[in-house]
Amino acid sequence: MRCIEFLAEDAPVFLDAHNACILLKARQKELASVEVSLDLGLSTQSVDFSEWDCDAQELDKIVKKPNSAYIIRDGTANEIAIRNSIEYRLRPTEKGQAPALVIDEELMHQIAPLGPMEYARRRAELAVNPGWRVLDIGTGLGYSAIASLDRDAHEVVSIEKHPEVIELSRMNPWSQRLHEDERVSIVIGDAFEVVSTLRVDSFDSVFHDPPQIQLTPKLYSTKMYRLIGQVLVPDGQLCHYVGPEGFSYRGQEVAKLVENRLRGNGFHSIEFIPKLQSILATYGDK
Repeated sequence: MRCIEFLAEDAPVFLDAHNACILLKARQKELASVEVSLDLGLSTQSVDFSEWDCDAQELDKIVKKPNSAYIIRDGTANEIAIRNSIEYRLRPTEKGQAPALVIDEELMHQIAPLGPMEYARRRAELAVNPGWRVLDIGTGLGYSAIASLDRDAHEVVSIEKHPEVIELSRMNPWSQRLHEDERVSIVIGDAFEVVSTLRVDSFDSVFHDPPQIQLTPKLYSTKMYRLIGQVLVPDGQLCHYVGPEGFSYRGQEVAKLVENRLRGNGFHSIEFIPKLQSILATYGDK
């Protein structure tokens, strides 16, 4: 028997290697049911094998690729990925944690040990207050935007260069609030160009979450920081992902490079938080 696609009407099944292994072992032991996640760790539920049967070959295919996530379609396990000239895919993380985004084998999240969603929440606790307008530069899977909603942000404008990433987020169970909450607006475009068109003094907080500096040096430039400062209100907050402590670019520590450039473009109270691999800063006069 092959996996059936839906346990309930309009409820797709998502599996990773960990949960596929649980299903395989349960079938081998001829258990009547088993507790498992069918949404990549977002929740768990009891699967009754009298109502839901699985083809071991499909499950084994998932188990053999622990760095990929799958959706069950027409009884077949399909990898959650988009491939054209660039590969975009979901990568499972630890049990009960949100998956990460991988672009051409480059990991786009801080994942260990808390998982990408929990890191986004901890950053939002420091950078977002209720009622604030938030600019999210680098939507990715939407975790910063969702964390801002959890902090009761009034509005989130989220910028993503790659439409494929937004399409991938629609296939991620953890990202659904990004598309369902009316407070979120997604803008597809180059962050540098989009930010330059935004109204001055229009955001209370900015999440700047670029890929590592060697991939996108323009997003770490003094001009980028000047543009971010322009859209922030006085005393507005910036939370800027910069990578792990000690990470360097062209012989210079990235956190220090960013600090110096921010300070030269109107930011103060600049603090690097190693556990979050991020810099917090305030814009405007002290």
